[in-house]
Amino acid sequence: MVLQGERVRLRPLERSDLPERLRMVNDPVVKRLSTGVHADDTSETDMYIWFDMYSEDPYSEQWAIEDASRRYVGDFDLHSIGVMGNEAWISPLFGSEALWNDRELRLDAMRVILRYAFQEKGLDAVHIDVPDLDAVGIEVLEALGFERTDTYELDMFTGVELYTYSVVADVFLMREGALG
Repeated sequence: MVLQGERVRLRPLERSDLPERLRMVNDPVVKRLSTGVHADDTSETDMYIWFDMYSEDPYSEQWAIEDASRRYVGDFDLHSIGVMGNEAWISPLFGSEALWNDRELRLDAMRVILRYAFQEKGLDAVHIDVPDLDAVGIEVLEALGFERTDTYELDMFTGVELYTYSVVADVFLMREGALG
């Protein structure tokens, strides 16, 4: 299955994507933008274990994000599907600082995964955690109808906070004109 947007397309993440994904998750800038804090590098072994584990998880789907040239540029982990109510969580990864700052690409990618979550999976709500330093991500989420539902202190040494944002299907679909 391929999910098509205006600037991106999503397809299932494949084992062949993992070397590039490993480069992305170990990039210090990408790591800071995605997690908000310093984290140890991920090993190749850990990456393959992660992939194998989540490939077998019936409550999780990994979607590769491809740009217009069909180059793998990041991915979404749509996880905890239906574990707590009819809801799920999204964890995005964009492979470079330029992509983290590309509002239109991120907006399109989020629209595609949310349409899938609400229209194909039939979910009622989707949640996402985003570090407070991800201004573009927060702007994208709010443009799509997400509301901040919680705040956590992520790192007491740097003061970074983690925001939880949530959107319900009706709000997103109404904004997108997909609800009658």
